[in-house]
Amino acid sequence: AVDGDIMQRAVAVTCDETESGLLRLVDAGDDEPHVVVDRTRTVTLGRRDFSAADDPRAAAMTWIDEHRSQVTDLFTDPLLETYLLRLGDRHHIWYCWGHHLAFDGYAAMYMMLRVAQHYTAIVDGDEAPPADIASMADIAALDAEYRSSDQFDRDRAHWAATLLDDAHA
Repeated sequence: AVDGDIMQRAVAVTCDETESGLLRLVDAGDDEPHVVVDRTRTVTLGRRDFSAADDPRAAAMTWIDEHRSQVTDLFTDPLLETYLLRLGDRHHIWYCWGHHLAFDGYAAMYMMLRVAQHYTAIVDGDEAPPADIASMADIAALDAEYRSSDQFDRDRAHWAATLLDDAHA
């Protein structure tokens, strides 16, 4: 069985170290909103119990479909939500929803790996292996450096020409 309290701790530690769950979009007053790390945000593991339903898995999947179809306000809503869905005493679904502004497929898989590592470490009374990631500030600095480089200008020219050629093909 999954211990929801331990799962919450593992999610919180992971979101703090990866920062992805703490991201939010802010209006910077120019043409482009900016993504920032908001350390006042917390990611709470929501809990839903579907064990009393005639078909707990179907009820949980219906809830997931409804949740995924909700409109997200990118400036106020969290860019990550995570839930532990109880289907029975020993059967749970861990559901994570993340907006693509904060997560791509690789980031989502890495987050799941880190939550599992932290969960196991907490259960075993041990430390999780060190994280092998850059901070959001480091990533932003690398992006800013690239965007001000000659390589960026060459890449932009290449892709503009390639896409224009494809549009006329």
